[in-house]
Amino acid sequence: MLYTVRHLSWLMLGASQKGRPVNGRECAFTLIEFMGVITIMVTMMALVAPAFTRMKNANDVTKAAYEVAGVLEGARAYAIANNTYVWVGFYEEDASKASTLPATPGTGRIVLSVVASKDGTLIHDVELTSPATAIDRTRLSQIDKLVKIDNAHLKTFSSETGNSDFDTRPAVTGATARIGDVSPPNPSLSPFQYPVTSSTAQYNFTKAI
Repeated sequence: MLYTVRHLSWLMLGASQKGRPVNGRECAFTLIEFMGVITIMVTMMALVAPAFTRMKNANDVTKAAYEVAGVLEGARAYAIANNTYVWVGFYEEDASKASTLPATPGTGRIVLSVVASKDGTLIHDVELTSPATAIDRTRLSQIDKLVKIDNAHLKTFSSETGNSDFDTRPAVTGATARIGDVSPPNPSLSPFQYPVTSSTAQYNFTKAI
């Protein structure tokens, strides 16, 4: 009990001294000091916020790149494991609205689909010619679900004469081989639809590899 009484006495003493002047001045912030602190905090937030935004954007791009790479790697693994041919389709739709039927072309959301040959054959002729002809959907099987990547855009670049962007491989000069944009220069020579089991397509993947 002695300890308890002393402890309470100390608390009461501290409470009674709270707010007493120190050297003739009150222990409190003035309005000017408070406004100064708020101004500094707002200024710091304004300076730091853009840096966090750039970091977020960079992380989004990296994540999107890894997702696309993961889809391609998964398609390759499936083709090897099942000794068949696999295609990966790319489609970009309007991200300002939910996915529609049929899909609305636009920018902001990349959709990827993976299909495989049911019987292990190439289905179409080896020597593909233009204009492109859709792969027979009755001979395809859907692999996994659609992959949708928001806040991303695939841009088609013009033909290059050298290896300025990628030093380890030649530039892609064929328009049919380029992936990107809502209205690509030329469709790929092996387009397919989603879903492959329906006569009504939600997505027509005119760009496929």
